Amino acid sequence: MKSGLTSNLLPNLIVIGVYKSGTTSLFSSLSEHPEIYPSRKKEIHHYFPLVYNTGEPLQSLERYAYNFKGAASERYRLEASPSYFYGGEAVISKMKEQLEEGHRIILILRNPIERFVSYFRFIKSRGIIKEEVSFCDFLAKSLDEDDLSNKLVVGDYKNSIKEGLYSKFISSWIKEYDSSKLKILFLDDFKAEPNLVMSEVYEWLGLDDFQLAPVASSIKNKTVMPKNYILQKIAVLINKKLEYFFRVNPRLKHILKAIYLALNGDTSYRDDILEEDIVVLRKIYDKHNAELRLILNEVPGVKLPKWIE
Repeated sequence: MKSGLTSNLLPNLIVIGVYKSGTTSLFSSLSEHPEIYPSRKKEIHHYFPLVYNTGEPLQSLERYAYNFKGAASERYRLEASPSYFYGGEAVISKMKEQLEEGHRIILILRNPIERFVSYFRFIKSRGIIKEEVSFCDFLAKSLDEDDLSNKLVVGDYKNSIKEGLYSKFISSWIKEYDSSKLKILFLDDFKAEPNLVMSEVYEWLGLDDFQLAPVASSIKNKTVMPKNYILQKIAVLINKKLEYFFRVNPRLKHILKAIYLALNGDTSYRDDILEEDIVVLRKIYDKHNAELRLILNEVPGVKLPKWIE
């Protein structure tokens, strides 16, 4: 590294994306392995200014390294910031400058239509957009605010379409990281057979296999609409404040989350998604999925899911 810091202070295993594609579950599963030390919080966003082109300086490497305080002899130090995927060459260049030469990258992808729907549910459940905003309204405003560039900008609607255009962003990662340093996963496989996927990842990392506990292998961060949005915001705040505590006590978090959802989960909620909305999204993403298929067909060891085939 050119930073002057010793190599055991900064991450050498990074989950780079994408949003609403299981990165929280993947991070939690990886964190279970005794040879992987997770960052104190999942999304450090060290390279955030490069992704969103904010013009702000990056945080210091000392602050970045603080997130791995306590790491000892573990082979890997892990972080997961889904936004990095969209930063392309700017993020890659800075990573190669700051991190040790052997650092590895994991990218997990999801059917972009499903990802868009999940993102809508997520920001609606968090009260980021108003409760009365329909899916049709959200889609229309997302299309209206999409600037068609390859760069993300700050805004709830501006990136919702763009984040599913994987073919626009993936080539730079494949170019700069060969298959020994870049692992591409799909949420479809991870949901279906999490232990099998993780076994393949551990083998790729050169680690002994490790059987996940049922709680660890379950999908995290599923979106459930709340009955009371004020209570939801309080719960989200508590979860952020106690993220590290909950990570080292996953069973306690599982129990508390089940109690919270029983009290505040709205089981009566039904999406107002129309078939014509899905048709619009399909027209947007089919072309890019075809481009993605051509790109990934050239990457050794990648088995394509049905939504790309």
